[in-house]
Amino acid sequence: MNKIHSEKINQHFLTVIEWIPSLLILQFLWLLTSLPLLTIGSASRTVMSTIYHYHKNEEKKIHTLFWQELRHNFLTYRKQDLIVSFYLLLLLIDSRIFLYWGGAWGLILMYASLSVLFLSIVMVSYRMLLQLERANEVPLFTAFILFFYQWKNALLHLGGTLLLLLFLFFLGPIYVVLVGGSSLLYLQTFLFFGRKEIKSPSKV
Repeated sequence: MNKIHSEKINQHFLTVIEWIPSLLILQFLWLLTSLPLLTIGSASRTVMSTIYHYHKNEEKKIHTLFWQELRHNFLTYRKQDLIVSFYLLLLLIDSRIFLYWGGAWGLILMYASLSVLFLSIVMVSYRMLLQLERANEVPLFTAFILFFYQWKNALLHLGGTLLLLLFLFFLGPIYVVLVGGSSLLYLQTFLFFGRKEIKSPSKV
């Protein structure tokens, strides 16, 4: 049992290493398409759908598939993604305002807004992946119920995401710029598939 568990861990580790060049490309494309800020929702959805289709044995190059998915997502979900982008940016701005406010209440409100931001990112990502999996609209409340239906998996999902964010924080801003966004979205897709292995990119 321990040998099988170790082999799975090694396989996941090798898969992550093989994905690093593709994550660098996806990070650049994510930053490029997120520049207006209000398009960060569409850009994030596109990164996850690109990784998702590679898992489904898509053979197109990463950058080609990204632009194809971006066009589809923008035409299909542009209003929804615009609302998501505005909401997440508003939470981020609120956290900064509370930080500058200072004092005990300022810190409490800052951490509260960051906690809501963290949970919102996870839930929005999960909903986007559900929509991709089911190829139809999924209400946010439904995504919330499905996410927490198996509470152990939910805790693993939240804990893994938090550990990655802390890891990137300690690595420093350079690594965040290089692979921060794409690695976070890769992890959301990886955890969404659960025990299924994510296919290594054969083409870049």
